[in-house]
Amino acid sequence: MPMRMFSAIFLSTLLLTGCLHNSNRARTYESAFNIRSSDVISASGEPLDPGKSTDYKAQLRVLLNAEGLLRLQQFMQAHRGQKFELRINGEVLLPVVGTGAIPGGPEVSWYADSLDETKRLAASLNRK
Repeated sequence: MPMRMFSAIFLSTLLLTGCLHNSNRARTYESAFNIRSSDVISASGEPLDPGKSTDYKAQLRVLLNAEGLLRLQQFMQAHRGQKFELRINGEVLLPVVGTGAIPGGPEVSWYADSLDETKRLAASLNRK
């Protein structure tokens, strides 16, 4: 009897681990754009006017160099209409971003939940 109990617990653990792994996987997107420090001329985290936005508290403003802008434009063109993760030096800033208008100029911004987070990520982009 103890061997059957051990086997049942072991198989249940494997099944649960597999289900959790697949459920986490379902929330990630195949596409991700990663802004690297080498893509950036400058970056800043700025608070949003509370009267203008109730969903977001801050924005990350990034001035891209020519190579970074070209990479972003090509990515958005190739993934038009799809959702993707926006990463800053490998860290997820926004887990779900839709490809909208392709930026025509080097300054881009994204809304975020936390001013502290945007400032921390901006500082990581400004390190060369």
